[in-house]
Amino acid sequence: AWIQVAAIGPIEIVQRIYGSFPYIRISSVFANPNTLASYLLVTLTLSIFCCFITRGRVLWVILTLLQGAALLFTFSRAGIFATLLSCVLLFWFLPRGRTQRTLFVASFLLSVGLGSALVLGILQLPQSQRFSLDLNLRQNIWELMWLGIKDNPVLGVGFGVSYETLLKPTGLEVTAHNVFLMLAAEIGLVGMSLFLSLWLLPVLHASRTLRFQSYVSRVTLASSLAIIIALFPHQIFESLLLRYGFHTLFWAYALALMVHPSWTTVSCHEKWAFETSLCHDGS
Repeated sequence: AWIQVAAIGPIEIVQRIYGSFPYIRISSVFANPNTLASYLLVTLTLSIFCCFITRGRVLWVILTLLQGAALLFTFSRAGIFATLLSCVLLFWFLPRGRTQRTLFVASFLLSVGLGSALVLGILQLPQSQRFSLDLNLRQNIWELMWLGIKDNPVLGVGFGVSYETLLKPTGLEVTAHNVFLMLAAEIGLVGMSLFLSLWLLPVLHASRTLRFQSYVSRVTLASSLAIIIALFPHQIFESLLLRYGFHTLFWAYALALMVHPSWTTVSCHEKWAFETSLCHDGS
């Protein structure tokens, strides 16, 4: 890695740059490109959310495009996939007709695909290791975690000690890079079941109440729902939720938001009017 510094008077902005040109991975102020991509997963989706509910849409469109470019140059495979999934889910959950949503999602994916292909073609990056299916030695870590799960399947080895118990004795100085294997090894299948219930039940509840909300409420709920669902595949390759930082707090806040009682306090008249309009549309 090498250091890039931008100075504006007494203010200096520093970031770590990984790789060599044209295989450059940016990290901004987070010191790790994967960490930057995990933040962009949240901020880019919320920027699209702002495009739909604010008047200054031009500004938010520009910010969204800048964040999309930054995401591309992190070359974080898990981060890019999860962010695209979050954006697609947000567009799908928006209050439009099914045909409109399908066309919107298809157009978005086509635009992203063509733009990415153009940039990657210019930089001649397809041969880079970042575009392979290599797990960067994660499979060795996962094998050790799996052995720990088989030895203590019910209660695990203890919360927060998987590194000291399973990884450190083998000389590996890395984390599990999989929140599900880590939790299963630490708190067993019983605790893992409770964790998945805590995650998935709010998603189920929000998806059921989504269509009864007003426009702003639906876009708000859809944004939270999209990010929370996208975090699920992302955490197969990372373990951010157990680092007790921004993502842990946002994850807990979004889950609490999705089960807030205000989403279910739809009056009988509103629900009846909504269902009646559906009947008229289908006739």
